[in-house]
Amino acid sequence: MNPEDTKLKTLIVDDEEIVTSLAEGIAKGVMGEDTDVVHSAEDAKAKWLEGKHEMIILDLNLPGMSGQEFCRWLREHNKGKDVFVLVCTGDSKPETFRNVLHLGANDYITKPLHPGLLSVRMEIAKNTIYQTLKKQALQEELTRNEKRFRLISENSRDLVCTHTPDGVLTYVSPSSKNLLGIENTDLIGKTLDEVKINDTAQPVNLSAIADELNGQLESTQVWEAQHRSGKTVWLETFSQASRNEGEQIVEIYSYSRDVTEAKNEEAQLRIINAVGEETDTAGLLNTIVEEMEDCFQATVMIHIHGKPGEYETYRLPAKKNTAEVEGFHKDLDIHTSKEKAVFQSSNAASVYHSIANCENMELEAVITHPIRNNYGRPIGKITIASKSILPESERTKAVLLLCSTRIGSILQEHLIR
Repeated sequence: MNPEDTKLKTLIVDDEEIVTSLAEGIAKGVMGEDTDVVHSAEDAKAKWLEGKHEMIILDLNLPGMSGQEFCRWLREHNKGKDVFVLVCTGDSKPETFRNVLHLGANDYITKPLHPGLLSVRMEIAKNTIYQTLKKQALQEELTRNEKRFRLISENSRDLVCTHTPDGVLTYVSPSSKNLLGIENTDLIGKTLDEVKINDTAQPVNLSAIADELNGQLESTQVWEAQHRSGKTVWLETFSQASRNEGEQIVEIYSYSRDVTEAKNEEAQLRIINAVGEETDTAGLLNTIVEEMEDCFQATVMIHIHGKPGEYETYRLPAKKNTAEVEGFHKDLDIHTSKEKAVFQSSNAASVYHSIANCENMELEAVITHPIRNNYGRPIGKITIASKSILPESERTKAVLLLCSTRIGSILQEHLIR
């Protein structure tokens, strides 16, 4: 807001013609032409309610309502709290000045008026009024921005937060329920580090880095969060710091979007590239297991059928497979060979109690894809055991199909006896 663009209105309240004439001339020169003159407090009330003047030059000894009573009335009015009141009085007692300032006046000048001194007092008032108007404009803009921020954040699918300088959450948008499975009210007073995938994960970095181009304090980080259901969610968090005049960070704003699908696609592309490069059987199996475990954050097993009734499991544990495990494999053969490419069951996860890396897992889902020979006969399967339901996306199916086809073409000569 440019002070020079603001036209200020002045109201002179005095019952002496010589005073109003002098004050009006100086006011028009300093404050601007929009100057009104009245001779009583009653008229001053009506005129001010009509025009909402930014400055009032007020005599104390008025007929009827006194200047003190008018000043008290003005300050009690919602719009009158920021009006600059310059009291003009012939009483030079110190207690009078104290009483006047106590009532809410901003400044005072004694009669008889000295033109030069009155001009200086008005210049001081003018600068004070401009500073007040600037603060009001900034506060109004801040309020509008706050409303816009709330409106956007309340309806955003992204996670919108505000933090204290040390990262404690002071506001969290309702989208936390969908993104993290946590009510936004449950996150207030905590930090984003408390929803990391585990204690060993890299800390969520909200420390803003100075941007040389626009002078902002900003940072961006991609990190793993733990959904309340147990699944992993990848979030890309952009944070920006708000600073005070002393360049100290007073608040941090952050916006986090779900990039899990992009991260999964990135991991799956690594699988595709790795499968395309490996020619050694053992190396291929190791690569597929390692890359898919990283991609799905799950335990991956490759089961290879040998002679009729015999099962060989890559990463086979010391214990032999139980009858329940073998029965489950046979049942999956029936489903996956005839009905659909990807079969997922949340009821049969417990049968993996004897498989390596699954002993301490509370499994929620198993997703399986058959490995077939060139004649379409199932000769094994890729199995993924996870703590949360796994995505059955088209890309996931394509990756599983690619891996199983490659394994089948390499292994079939060794498995068909």
